[in-house]
Amino acid sequence: MFMHGDDITDLATGLDHSYAWSQETGEVYGWGSVEYGKLGFGMEENSDNKFIQQPQLFEVFTELSNYGWSIQNIACGYNHTLAVVNIYSENGQQQDDIQQLDQEFEEQKLDSYRSNKQFQRGDFDEKQNQLFVWGHSKDWQLGLETEEQEDVNHPHKLEQTQKIWKNGIKQVSATKGLSMVLTNEGNVYSWGSGEFGRLGYFSETKIQKTPKLIQFKTQLKIKSISAGFYHCLLLSDQGKIYSFGRGTSGQLGLGNFLNQETPQLIQQLNDIVQIKSGESHNLALNKQGHVYSWGINNQGQLGLCDFNRQNQPQIVNKLNQIQIKQIQCGKKHSLALSTDGQVYAWGCNEFGQIGIEGKKHNTQIQANQQLNNSANIFQNNNSFLINLNTLNKGRNINNYSNNTNYKALSQMSSQDYSWLGQQNFNNILDMSNQSQNNQCDESYSCLKQVKQQYLTEVQNQSELEYEILKQNQNLDNIVSNFRNNIDKIKGNNSQAAYFCVDLMDKFNRILKEKNNIILKDNL
Repeated sequence: MFMHGDDITDLATGLDHSYAWSQETGEVYGWGSVEYGKLGFGMEENSDNKFIQQPQLFEVFTELSNYGWSIQNIACGYNHTLAVVNIYSENGQQQDDIQQLDQEFEEQKLDSYRSNKQFQRGDFDEKQNQLFVWGHSKDWQLGLETEEQEDVNHPHKLEQTQKIWKNGIKQVSATKGLSMVLTNEGNVYSWGSGEFGRLGYFSETKIQKTPKLIQFKTQLKIKSISAGFYHCLLLSDQGKIYSFGRGTSGQLGLGNFLNQETPQLIQQLNDIVQIKSGESHNLALNKQGHVYSWGINNQGQLGLCDFNRQNQPQIVNKLNQIQIKQIQCGKKHSLALSTDGQVYAWGCNEFGQIGIEGKKHNTQIQANQQLNNSANIFQNNNSFLINLNTLNKGRNINNYSNNTNYKALSQMSSQDYSWLGQQNFNNILDMSNQSQNNQCDESYSCLKQVKQQYLTEVQNQSELEYEILKQNQNLDNIVSNFRNNIDKIKGNNSQAAYFCVDLMDKFNRILKEKNNIILKDNL
């Protein structure tokens, strides 16, 4: 399944679930694990479908977009999700009736509302955005005022918090068992598990059931937040970074390996404009486009050409002569995007997440691909996504996954694509590039190479699939035969088979439609 939203503007990823959405059209898509209700689709945990392997329309939020609701921001923890929803005004007036939409979003209530109200979008009132939560609640990370720690498998509005952040929410961040909110006023609230002091305030019980304000010794306005596994970073409007939580790997950047229960200033960093946190490491980007890293370095994720952990920020010298505009941290890998569209990746590569073949980790910073100036990069724990031509319309995203790696290939148009780290992405990239240039002969040759590579992978899965493939050497027949035998292949749990089917179908269509190539019977 493809996401056909005209303007997919943002993505959010957790341990094994993800979202993509358009702030303009209101379309929201989700895919991944449904465990603990973390995906929010209302599926029960005893359902036969444990994973949604391709993007699925989040119908409730998409439907509500017709009545003035729009996703502003989504944050995925390991097993829970936070979503900030904008509410627009109608003809310049706040919609009092839309506030009465029930927090459980039952379809019959939407039908009733639909029949009584036709909405025309007016101006957005930034003070009227609201927070919705769903997923796992073991550590009270949902912030719901309930007597029991019950998981929630559908979006649930935090009614009691509206007075706390009455002037609106700017950003949300989440990690394992912890949630954070940054308000438009520059205040930060946290709740959930307080292990290692990561709540940002003293807590005798180590569990905070509802949102509580993080306080500072002096008056500060925070403009960005980032949650690692057991530590957090806050960026002030003065370009200063404050850290708290676990410090045993130096991830707090304070020159020691101690835990901190309250925010502590990282003295040597100034003029910072971006902060990102991995599991136990961090990146910071300053106004000059220089990158700093600190924390654990067992996979080379700091980009310092060694494996030594650092308890103070270190400038990443390999990027010193490059103007960086965006940074991202995965669980144990790092990314940087330059102003001229060059992507740099380093750190753990166990699942191919930095797009480099043949290495399980890489301490050297390596350029992967030259992109255009409008590209954006997004991270997952063990993968990353590059979204090209983000200023244009017509983007689509397709997702493939298994239990250990998230493989993605997007053919959004003949000139636009996205990819997640995978060992074979170079062949796919070559195919896309050659399709763009209308080099028919080379495209045809590349298609054959890609086809053979993935057919070989599928053949290795089982004798059954090998017999299926032996009977068909024609591309169209192979795709058709796979579809006819999909139940058998599914029984063998072959992710490669599904990947091959969709890949071949996609390239077949591209070659025929974009390059006017008629595939011959024998490849």
